Amino acid sequence: MSSSLEKAFSSMSLAASTPQGLPIRIVPAHDDDIHGLLQLSNGTMITGSKDCTLKAWTHEGSPIKTLLQKQNYQHWITALCPMPHDFWLSGSRDGIIRVWDQSFQEIHQIQYGMGNFPPHLCKNRNYTRINCIQGARGEDFLFFTGTPCAIQLWNRTAPNPLVQNYQVSDNDWVYCIEPLDENRFISVVGTTILLWEKEKNLQSWKQVDVLFDDQMKLEGKRPFISSLVQMKENPQKMIFVDFYGHVIVSDFQKKTEELLYKEHQGRAWTVVPLEPNIYVTGADDHTIKIWDLRLKHSVRTISNHPGRVSSILIQPNTIVAASCPDDLYNSHEKASLFFWDIRV
Repeated sequence: MSSSLEKAFSSMSLAASTPQGLPIRIVPAHDDDIHGLLQLSNGTMITGSKDCTLKAWTHEGSPIKTLLQKQNYQHWITALCPMPHDFWLSGSRDGIIRVWDQSFQEIHQIQYGMGNFPPHLCKNRNYTRINCIQGARGEDFLFFTGTPCAIQLWNRTAPNPLVQNYQVSDNDWVYCIEPLDENRFISVVGTTILLWEKEKNLQSWKQVDVLFDDQMKLEGKRPFISSLVQMKENPQKMIFVDFYGHVIVSDFQKKTEELLYKEHQGRAWTVVPLEPNIYVTGADDHTIKIWDLRLKHSVRTISNHPGRVSSILIQPNTIVAASCPDDLYNSHEKASLFFWDIRV
């Protein structure tokens, strides 16, 4: 652990605390929930929102440019992803994937059309929703998307960019995809985590195992897994969060649950790595929590958010968090970006 984090943690009581004073806050950053935060290799930050806009910012939070203007509700931005050679991708609820460069020029668009899968239980405007985008490890042009019921493999430079379309469910959505290495990736389908392997000499993957399957229900609701990352310091393990507010560490080779934290209230939306064994989560309970996986409780809670913490980005010594008031339509503030100095 770095000296700055050691100093920060040592200055706290055993009970989690909130730093004194407000952080740097940008409000309104967007007019609705921020579904994606992305930092480019040149330091520029990109935000994508339910208000259907994409915006570029300096790493300190000064606005640079609005890349997409407001449209109607079905076009909101749902996913962001970096690609090699300074390209990046955005996905939206209407199934459009846009390829951008670092000068904020849109290179081209790709339209997802769902395919011949059976009807599933969601609104028509969600049929082609891009829930997540993830580059294929070791590939310059290939990337995956997760949508309701399916996973797509794309080649962004090909005349016909859709390489494969895999149906994985009759109803559940693919919420996140995490490459493990060049030949394997993990996908989250509702409450289930699936392992995929690359077929030899092919641009094709096959499902080979179920790593986690939670079919429990609470008051008629299933605890959908909302965010997952592989632990770089322990690559056979993953950490994920769900709609119960759980933070879970699982060994996917042994198929065992190693840790289960139950401190968040309501849905947990995102988990990101901070340092080896240190992770950050955001949830419905208006908080960010910092976890040291060598301990049985969180080491810090950051409050003072107006609503759910939907997206988190890590910068040196700083946590950037997106939060929107719960009662959005009666609030004049709308969505905010918070810059928390974790050395405080």
